[in-house]
Amino acid sequence: MKRTNWLLLALALVLSIFLSACNGGGSETSSESSSDGEGSESSKQVLNLIDTAEIPSMDSSLTIDALASQWLGSTKDGLYRLGEGGEPEPGIAMEHEVSDDGLVWTFHLRDDATWSNGDPVTAHDFVFAWQRAVDPETGSEYGPYMMGA
Repeated sequence: MKRTNWLLLALALVLSIFLSACNGGGSETSSESSSDGEGSESSKQVLNLIDTAEIPSMDSSLTIDALASQWLGSTKDGLYRLGEGGEPEPGIAMEHEVSDDGLVWTFHLRDDATWSNGDPVTAHDFVFAWQRAVDPETGSEYGPYMMGA
């Protein structure tokens, strides 16, 4: 039994050395900027996120865990988002108005907000998302809370 453990440990060490050697090496060209500043590799914006767990869901109505919330927050934009210091800042909404009785909220959306296929983001998209989230057939755990006063 002890010999098997040592063999497994040795195999794990060899495998980790092999994998670390295959990381592609370090090229400093990605951190250097070109003289013209346009069209260079350094001007390309890239977001690299690494996580060892599988994303449970990218359905915003069904997401209840931190991992899926992190990915949704990194890939989708809502009416507002959290900015520096956790303060809300405009996302798709440029501004909003609230009626005197607090029952009617009017959001003014950015004209340049589009889906990845180029279709414009509309108020109907947000209405659909909220209606779907509160629909009992969707099974959203937050649906009942969203309907509460």
